Amino acid sequence: MKDGDTLGAARAYLRANAAKGCLCPACGGKVKVYRRRLHAEMAQFLVLLVRAAARQPASSGVWLHPRDVLPASPQAAKISTDGAFLVHWGLVERQPSKRRYRPTHKGVAFVRDPEATVPSHVLLLNNKAIAYEGKTTLRQALGANFALSEVLGGIDLPLAG
Repeated sequence: MKDGDTLGAARAYLRANAAKGCLCPACGGKVKVYRRRLHAEMAQFLVLLVRAAARQPASSGVWLHPRDVLPASPQAAKISTDGAFLVHWGLVERQPSKRRYRPTHKGVAFVRDPEATVPSHVLLLNNKAIAYEGKTTLRQALGANFALSEVLGGIDLPLAG
């Protein structure tokens, strides 16, 4: 910021430029808003997490590591990395200080109800959700390459309380 620039001017500059990326006029730090779509790998991780959690005793409140959820495959690392973003939609919780997850009630409901929708995109600034856009169902997020019944594996998914 130049001497005489107001905080309001700095905010206006950031609002106009954060989507493409810029430097903060106050501190010089990088500012960028990232737009993330809820895509097939994220949806697949959520379904597998919900399915694995459904196999656990209801009272356990179990936290699951991605390797306990995902079948061994070349795509497993990408799916688990992308699955971590589901926290921003409120579909999974991450155990503090650990790489373990569990589905939220909202995440289970999204998997169980074919009509349920969540935002299709999240806007992130400093890894915090600042806005949401669009709507998607689980089927839409999975895309044409996945048959929902196959991904679910015929398992009845009870809603957790």
